[in-house]
Amino acid sequence: MKLRKVWGQKRGFEVKTDLEDGLTVERAGKASEAEGGGEVGSARKKGDDRRAGDKKKKDDLDRAVEEFIKAILASEVYHTYLAELKKVKRDPELKRKIDEFRWRNFNLQLSQDADYERLDRFEKEYENFRDQPLVADFLAAELDLCRKLQGISLHVIDALNFE
Repeated sequence: MKLRKVWGQKRGFEVKTDLEDGLTVERAGKASEAEGGGEVGSARKKGDDRRAGDKKKKDDLDRAVEEFIKAILASEVYHTYLAELKKVKRDPELKRKIDEFRWRNFNLQLSQDADYERLDRFEKEYENFRDQPLVADFLAAELDLCRKLQGISLHVIDALNFE
């Protein structure tokens, strides 16, 4: 069984991933004690009361985020990605080639100049590679997960009227 941390040390989340047995999410540990604090007189006490209300709201938001993470980890799109990743990792050379393809593709997308000849060469170079079922399935699963996460981010930003 593989352990992988997904949430900050303050939250202490660990995810146990074993594709044969399914996916479980456990919370290990509590938030840092630095979030607490003691009293230093009555003026501080009033501020503490206000901060305690803010902390409760923050805790509600943190709990919602934790539940949201659990929902993503339990989603079909995430499980499909993990299953395809596991298949690819069985062949370290194939994984290396996929990583190289992804890195080169990423750099092409980031480049400022529109060098269509370079893009055409890249597509021709990797055309047969992408047609391999294992590669195609992994890249499709990865793209599905990325699009889902991008859609979620856009939905949140839109709902917040974030400019």
